[in-house]
Amino acid sequence: MISIFAVSQVLVAFALLIEGTAMQMKHKHHLLVLLSMSCLLNSIHYFLLDQATAGFIFLLSSVRFLINLRWQSFKLAALFLSVNVVVTMLTYNGVLSILGLCATLFITTSGFCKDRAMRILMIVGGLIWLIHNVILMSPIAILLELCFVISGALGFYRHYYRSHNKPAQQALNSKKL
Repeated sequence: MISIFAVSQVLVAFALLIEGTAMQMKHKHHLLVLLSMSCLLNSIHYFLLDQATAGFIFLLSSVRFLINLRWQSFKLAALFLSVNVVVTMLTYNGVLSILGLCATLFITTSGFCKDRAMRILMIVGGLIWLIHNVILMSPIAILLELCFVISGALGFYRHYYRSHNKPAQQALNSKKL
């Protein structure tokens, strides 16, 4: 007999594959649909592990990505942030609920920021989910968030640190010649 834990890990492994694919999509429509699918699988994974707060947070994120296919507004962001707070209050089960809420507040807010701030907030949110998943002891979810955080940090480095230091590095290299 396959355990519920094993099924949850298989679901989050599929979420990892879908999320990895989503981040390679050029068209926003495809990206959002795949992220919605990934969040839905993550949601089921958390429900199977008796983590209602995280389950509902990811279910709301899945719906949010689908809504964002057509509409984006600060009012919608405020609505989703508010609903996440209410869900956390209704399903509260300790520190994991607080961590899930904090992570989703950072990640949801990031979608309404300029690129640099967005990347920082997403990395912070991912780190909080990583801590959540370590406490929960969900190995594939840990891997998912680890990949998310590393990918975000590398992207931030490539787009902001390396590209800003490139002229200085080029000047140093030309003096060596």
